[in-house]
Amino acid sequence: MSFFKWSTTANDNDDADSTINWAEGQAPSSVNNSSRAMMAASAKYRIDQAGTLTTGGTSTAYTITSNQVFDSLANMSGQSIRIKMHAANGASPTLNVDGLGAKAIVTVTGTAVGTGALLINTIYGLVYSNSSSEWILLGGSSPLAGFATGTVMLFVQTAAPTGWTKGTTHNDKALRLVTGTAGTGGSTAFTTVLASRTIAQGNLPNFNLNLGSLSIATGVGGPINGRASSAIGATSELLFSNGSGSLQSTTNHTLTVNSSAVGGTLASGGSGTAMDFAVSYVDVILGTKD
Repeated sequence: MSFFKWSTTANDNDDADSTINWAEGQAPSSVNNSSRAMMAASAKYRIDQAGTLTTGGTSTAYTITSNQVFDSLANMSGQSIRIKMHAANGASPTLNVDGLGAKAIVTVTGTAVGTGALLINTIYGLVYSNSSSEWILLGGSSPLAGFATGTVMLFVQTAAPTGWTKGTTHNDKALRLVTGTAGTGGSTAFTTVLASRTIAQGNLPNFNLNLGSLSIATGVGGPINGRASSAIGATSELLFSNGSGSLQSTTNHTLTVNSSAVGGTLASGGSGTAMDFAVSYVDVILGTKD
């Protein structure tokens, strides 16, 4: 009592299945038995399609026993089952259904299923082709299975997925988006640059100050020896003359003034507080497809 025994030609189904009698002139008492047998055959097919069959064997040589119990490879051809994998697959996996022999599991394009493409505790549909002696995987496998060998991707997890190898060449680095050729660069670690640090006097370089012109209001603070002066800080004094002169303070800042421009050099000084550059981040790994 199995679907695979039934014919698409109605007249051939009078005795296609030995457990179901639909022969002309059959005894009335056989009708109920035949109906029950058809219900049982339907239930077997339903279970084989439900994904409740869990594989046995190994990760490269799976086994399964169907509810329909196929009796030959020819009768199994064109039939489909849905199975749950007990283990992620290794290289070039096979499937042996009802003891009829191990047959390769391939994609819809006929290529061998890649290592790790069939995930543990995941349900897959397959159909058997007797002409090629293969179980064809329906609808694809793992979303990561279709990538070519050597493909590199980012993963937000500690370990690379099955079928991928975690890269260890790069560590503690930032990512840079480019429109040209991809490469690497830089020499300072990510966490070294982006950390909490104090801006102190010793960190500040000397710098030049050049201004196109300088305008200072006179009469501020009162004259000093015929020159205008103005206090610019508790410990600083500004001096100015119409021709040439100097701007100076009690700190080590010196500016030279002429009729058209102001220029000079300011030595570094001062102190600072901690500036927090410790930005939030998410760790990722690079995985290469095996």
